[in-house]
Amino acid sequence: MREGAVVHHDVAVIACDTAVTLKETLHRLADLDVDAVTVGDRHVVLPANQVHRVLERMKEFGQFPRLVGDGARASTGTSSDEDAPETSEADE
Repeated sequence: MREGAVVHHDVAVIACDTAVTLKETLHRLADLDVDAVTVGDRHVVLPANQVHRVLERMKEFGQFPRLVGDGARASTGTSSDEDAPETSEADE
């Protein structure tokens, strides 16, 4: 049987609002040992187990991305994205 496609699980996607934000984000992550792959002009895909280090680096540079999905629920202890409290930079 021919495979034809591969489905990956346990990955995280960083969706940037602009191509410039993507470029800045990649520059800030350049010295981290993460397996990030650019997809298109606004997205980065990386193993989910590397998200914590990436988030810490982003916060160091004043980026506070909104987390969604299963990983967000696990890290916030909420049952859904809608239940998660909104946070601001002041909360960090």
